[in-house]
Amino acid sequence: MPFASPAPARRRWPLAVATSLSLCAAHAQAGDLRNFISDLYGGDGITLDRFGQFPHDAHFTEASLVALNGLGDGIASGLGALAFNSTVSSFIFDVQQGIPVRNTESLGPLVAERANTIGEGRVNLGVSYTRARFTKFEGDDLDSLSVRLPHIDANEDGIIGPPPDVFAFEFDEVQVDIDAEVRQQILSFYASYGIRSNWDVGVIVPIVETKVEARAVATIIDNGGGDAFHRFGEFGDAATDSTGGTATGLGDIVVRTKYAFEKSGGGAPEMAVVGQITMPTGDEDDLLGTGDWAGMGMFVASRKYGSITPHVNVGYEHSSNSDRSNLRYLVGFDAQPGGSKDFTAAVDLLGRYYPNESDERDHLIDVAIGAKWNAFGTAPLSANVILPLNDDEGLRAKVIWSVGIDYTF
Repeated sequence: MPFASPAPARRRWPLAVATSLSLCAAHAQAGDLRNFISDLYGGDGITLDRFGQFPHDAHFTEASLVALNGLGDGIASGLGALAFNSTVSSFIFDVQQGIPVRNTESLGPLVAERANTIGEGRVNLGVSYTRARFTKFEGDDLDSLSVRLPHIDANEDGIIGPPPDVFAFEFDEVQVDIDAEVRQQILSFYASYGIRSNWDVGVIVPIVETKVEARAVATIIDNGGGDAFHRFGEFGDAATDSTGGTATGLGDIVVRTKYAFEKSGGGAPEMAVVGQITMPTGDEDDLLGTGDWAGMGMFVASRKYGSITPHVNVGYEHSSNSDRSNLRYLVGFDAQPGGSKDFTAAVDLLGRYYPNESDERDHLIDVAIGAKWNAFGTAPLSANVILPLNDDEGLRAKVIWSVGIDYTF
């Protein structure tokens, strides 16, 4: 249910988002990047001057605390779901020949899993760089967010309206226009080791930089109170404020394993299962991690048809924060244009469905487009972009791009 106001519907923030916050969240200590929205106006909510013939407390403080905390919490919860490049073996090192030789006919997908494993005793090492600038939150532009704050029921009679029912000033509102910016850079180091010919284990260690800024302008909407009751500053000027900061550090470490089943032959695809644990090693308060433990199980199937290898991934991730638990799926293919052995292109449809989400951020759908190029003969380069197919849910970027390199020996 949105705040009561004459503002356009797309500019109203659902009251359900705001009221879902606990009182503790409203009193969180300032200084953490997670609170960059609620830290506006000193972190204590919006206050007005006490002046004039009928001075009284500014009755917008509580509403501003709830609304700004609700907005900030929603933005912060949207971080931490970026995709990492898949570690798929491309080369092995032949000890007898003393040279690297190709392990698979295709360089493999980028954000998907294939059923292939790297082989017993082999190691795959890689590094990738990911960059994202978030521009949308629940369909609204981050640089033009707006909230309307209602006046409280001053005499607690359950009625807010003009005389003769109650005081006219109870109809006044405060509008806060916010220009927010959220950026992330992630440098990920990953490694996989073949325990057996069909069983790999691996780890992803991300270093994350998060930058946030918020600039706000608050104005009084006079709906009947007149200039004798509500104003900012001595002359009634609009109140402005800004917050922001940058944090860099360890993100959430991922430990994973993949087990490939013995191929049954015929037309059956190769199949595998992936298990993954995400540890809350990143600082949640500085938006470097989610702050939650998570475990995921995923089924993988793939099969090569000439120069094209379709693949399907379906899994479920259970989080210690039930709102983050999600069903994820991926359908796509990687291909070798013209039968090239040194270049592979990949296209994938990515989806995450959050069945426990209390707001509208319940189903995120993206498309990933990328390529791998064996430029050096032993260490393939990769490049990938992720584009949103629906940007009206959650925190979204226009594009998330990644580059990487890996080597198997």
